[in-house]
Amino acid sequence: MPLDSINFNAFTFDKYFWEGKHAIPWLAAVVEIVIDGDPTRIPDTQRSILAFVHDLPSSTRETLQQYIYDEYQSEIYGAYSGGDDVTPPISGPTDIWNLISEPGVAISDIAEPERHFVVSFECVWDPEHGLSILFNDRGEPVDIGGQGDHF
Repeated sequence: MPLDSINFNAFTFDKYFWEGKHAIPWLAAVVEIVIDGDPTRIPDTQRSILAFVHDLPSSTRETLQQYIYDEYQSEIYGAYSGGDDVTPPISGPTDIWNLISEPGVAISDIAEPERHFVVSFECVWDPEHGLSILFNDRGEPVDIGGQGDHF
């Protein structure tokens, strides 16, 4: 997606971050975007990263859901008090979407190859901390944690 087709004028600076909404096709949603950086303008690096995020292939959604599902099955399911009400059994990767909210995207002012952007969600098993997935500069998930862990 060409940078000039993203409406950066619709973003506003709120104390620490630029905030706005943008359609991310592979997430199948218009999502809240948070961009860290210069309060006078969104830096070119972060603008390019948002264009990169927008242009990721639709298969990125399936990769993301498998990544979350694998973490859920190995580390989350059954690990929280509240039993099946908090961490219900799920039968496959597509069921993970029933346990998480609409996504948000965060782009840090630290643009490193292994720390490119974060996709975050609220989740039923940890409403206080949520869920965040760190992606590298190839559009691959590389780490998972709470919403404050990667930004």
